[in-house]
Amino acid sequence: MSILSVVLEHFRKPVPSLSINLTLAIFILLLGVVIGRLIGRLLRILLHAFDVDKLLRRINISFSLEPFIAGFVEYAIDILAVILALNQLGITVPVVFALVAAAFMFFLIEIVLLLRDIIPNALASQTITRKKNLYPGV
Repeated sequence: MSILSVVLEHFRKPVPSLSINLTLAIFILLLGVVIGRLIGRLLRILLHAFDVDKLLRRINISFSLEPFIAGFVEYAIDILAVILALNQLGITVPVVFALVAAAFMFFLIEIVLLLRDIIPNALASQTITRKKNLYPGV
């Protein structure tokens, strides 16, 4: 069997139509959302059964970790389902690249806004400390 016959055999196979790919992508997306919600709820029940929040309160952590972990796992499965659905449509790389670029831009904007608030406060703090014109209790 030559390489040419393998290549020609590959091109003789029928190419699935867009409607089949779109239907499969929607099915993958819906199945991923259902599985994500199911696993998220099961994980929340499992974490509650092990009293994770009570254990954290014993070591003086008041943050509720049970819904956070369950929600994180649920959204991670949802994102995986979206990526698999986009892969079925054949547009995974451009869309994921655009989402990563948007997330990076969002991160940069958040840093700029954070610095816009921190820098004037730090300068004012240094000015007040140097002048020493504040008196405690007055």
